[in-house]
Amino acid sequence: MPPAAAHPRHALRLALSVAGAYLAFGAAWILLSDAAAQALSQNPAWLAAVQRGKGLAFVTLTALLLLALVHRGSQRMLQAEQRQTQQFRELHQSLAEVLWMVSPDGRHVRYVSPAFEAVYGVPVADFLADPSLWLRLVHPDDRAAAQASSAALRTQGSIDCQYRIRRPDGAVRWLSDRKKLVHDAQGRVVMIAGIAEDITERRVDQDMLRRNAQELADRYAELARFNRAAVDRELDMIALKREINGLARAQKQPPRYPVDFADLAGGAATPRTAAMPA
Repeated sequence: MPPAAAHPRHALRLALSVAGAYLAFGAAWILLSDAAAQALSQNPAWLAAVQRGKGLAFVTLTALLLLALVHRGSQRMLQAEQRQTQQFRELHQSLAEVLWMVSPDGRHVRYVSPAFEAVYGVPVADFLADPSLWLRLVHPDDRAAAQASSAALRTQGSIDCQYRIRRPDGAVRWLSDRKKLVHDAQGRVVMIAGIAEDITERRVDQDMLRRNAQELADRYAELARFNRAAVDRELDMIALKREINGLARAQKQPPRYPVDFADLAGGAATPRTAAMPA
C-alpha cells in the first residue's frame, strides 16, 4: 500500500483504539466503583460522597491520560518535523544547484540553498539582505537577457534562461536559470521559485564541439578546393600533351607523351582549353 494511503488508515485505527480504550475504561470504572461502594456501605450520605469523589477522580485521571496522549503525540509530531527539516537541509546542502524562493514582487528572499555561495562566490547572507544582488552579478553583456527573462516570467509562468555571471573573484561562469510562478488553490501567485545551475563545463564542451565541427568543415572545404585545383591542373596537362602529340603526328613523328589514362577514360575528362585530339 502506498504511504499516502496507509497514513490515513493508520490514523483512523489509532483514533478507534484510543476511543475503544476510553470507553472500556469508563464503563469498567463506573460499574466496578459502584459495586465496590455499595459493598462497603449502604449509607445514602456515604454513597453520595463516594459518587462525588469517584466522579472527580475519573475526570482527573481522564485529564491526566489525555495530557499524556497529547504530549506524546506532540513530541512525535515535533520529532517527525525535525527529521524532515534535517533531511530537507541535508538534501539541499548536498545539491550543487542553487534552489531559491522569493516573494511575488521579488523583494524578499524566503529561502536560498547553501550552494549559492559556491556558485556566485558571495555569502548567502548578502543575497538575503539584497535580493537584487543576483542581477548585479550578471555579466554586463547578458544583463538585458536576464532582465527580459524575468519580465517574460510574469506572462509565461515559467522561463529558462542561460547567461553569464561575473563573480567577485573575477571568474566568469555560465548559469542555467530556471524559474516559475507558484500559485495557491485560488490561482494567486504566492512566490517565485527557481533553480540556478552552473553549466560552465557543459558550455565549454559545446563550444569546443562547435569549433571542432567548424574546423573540420573548413578543412574539408580546403581539401575540396585543392582536389578541384589538382584535377584542373591534370586536365590541363592532358590537354597540353594531346596538343603536342597531335603536332608530332602532323610532322610524321611518334607521340611524345603517353596519354593512355585519358584514352581509357573515354575522353570523360574535358579540358578547359581547346586541344587537338590525340
